[in-house]
Amino acid sequence: MLFEPFFNDVDANQQSLIGGIDTLCDEVESFAREQGGIAIISDRHVTRALGSISMTLAISAINQRLIETGLRLRVSLIVESGQICSSHHVACALGFGAAAVYPMGVMMRAEDKFSDDPNGAYLKFSKAAEKALLKTMGKVGLCTVESYSGGEFFEPNFLNTSDPVFRRYFPNMKSPVGGVGFTEVAQAHADWHQRALKCEVESDIPMLGLFKERAEGAGHSYGVAAVRGFVDLTEEPISFDYDDTAAKDELRLLTLNRMEGAFGISDEGYTNTSFDRLTPRAINEFKITPGYRTFSGDMTKERSRRPAALRDVLAFPADVSFLTEPDEFRREMMLFNRAGNNHFVVRGLTSEVTSDGSYALRLTGSLAGQSGRLVALRDSFVDRFGVDIMASSVRDDVLTLKTSGIARDYVSRLRDAMPKIDLDEVQPASQITPLLASGAMSHGALVATAHEAVAHGTNMVGGM
Repeated sequence: MLFEPFFNDVDANQQSLIGGIDTLCDEVESFAREQGGIAIISDRHVTRALGSISMTLAISAINQRLIETGLRLRVSLIVESGQICSSHHVACALGFGAAAVYPMGVMMRAEDKFSDDPNGAYLKFSKAAEKALLKTMGKVGLCTVESYSGGEFFEPNFLNTSDPVFRRYFPNMKSPVGGVGFTEVAQAHADWHQRALKCEVESDIPMLGLFKERAEGAGHSYGVAAVRGFVDLTEEPISFDYDDTAAKDELRLLTLNRMEGAFGISDEGYTNTSFDRLTPRAINEFKITPGYRTFSGDMTKERSRRPAALRDVLAFPADVSFLTEPDEFRREMMLFNRAGNNHFVVRGLTSEVTSDGSYALRLTGSLAGQSGRLVALRDSFVDRFGVDIMASSVRDDVLTLKTSGIARDYVSRLRDAMPKIDLDEVQPASQITPLLASGAMSHGALVATAHEAVAHGTNMVGGM
């Protein structure tokens, strides 16, 4: 699983990676035709001149080649790789077609850190990985690796599976939101290999924080910022527009299992602990608390700095309905990265293809009749794309653009946003909350105030 990286030539680097993958596929195909049996795919022999190919990319490419040539049942793939360092990597290797894996990097780490008993340390990792793999397989209703292997039970977030190269290697993967293409992935291969060449001691290796949260590493959905925010929420008093004197009951400071041991569970034990039925009026008039607003704001800042999940990189459509100046249009319509999105959804603007490279743009909304806004929109495109706007004109309520290059690529991906929903069409909270559920946490592990915060956060604020 090796290729020659090119650090200063994006096109050459991409072709080199494709060549490395295809050569590997050719070798396994030839082995399957001539002999068959067990093929060991390895990145053990990485050198300064040769970098490793992404394990998932290589395995999927080989698996698809063997399927296309009708040779899949003649070969079992075993992956020996230093890229396997968690149960997730094991699941990916097996899910894309491997029959077994040898996490070479784990064994090397065990020999380095536990020289007295490296095999014992390795077996502990193996046991933990196997238990985690059973949970992963259980999520799709499987209990054997034989059934899981090659099943491709994944959703490729952040990848543009419409990329021509990715379509070859991952034909069954469909990403609903797009993402980076093969060129960016190939460049990442080269960048990481170049970074590895500069590492002299262990401290030079970047700690990404993928498994244990690091201050400047990868974001975690339930990391330090989220946990601290939840703790602060539990300290915020929650009250309704009725008698709340019982809320100071000392029983509220006890976990429910302690209440049972000391007093026996009774109706009184549940008073004002959020288990009693609330009236529709109380639910509808419940206000988002200052503490939750602070929590929401802090988490928004944290997620923009360190995304932890797909939701953290999604955004509302751009809205140009009330913009009047070129800089305003440009700023709003540059919210989305061209490399990471298949389409750009904009409210207040429609785009229609009139001929090859030519588009008719119309503004919508209450200010659509102001002709000066179309001129401002045109100026924003000219300022942004320069010579790629080959011609432009404003007539009546239409801006016509003749485009090329990146301007054509951008305008061709513009899409209309759905209209806003009037508040009168939104269901009241009391009709929504019965359809939601909380209680994923153990009653016995939480004091009433903590459970109360969890329940209100999910059911009333819509935290789910």
